[in-house]
Amino acid sequence: MDQEGKKIPDCWSCAFFSITWDKKFPYGCELMGFKSKVTPCLDVVRFDGKRCLGFVEKQLTFSEASGQLKRKRKVNFLA
Repeated sequence: MDQEGKKIPDCWSCAFFSITWDKKFPYGCELMGFKSKVTPCLDVVRFDGKRCLGFVEKQLTFSEASGQLKRKRKVNFLA
């Protein structure tokens, strides 16, 4: 939390954060429409001088959370 009581932006927990297929620019921000070599929130601070104002925390639904706990298929490591 920062001084204003708002959560400090972290791209990894942002709903708009994406991983791209571009080796030169592996991270992206779908809200602002750009790709970056570093996480987009760091580029926003570097170019704008302010923290990212588009940060929206990812919402994890119950079905997604329960799906992460179960394996969908069994893997035979000896084969």
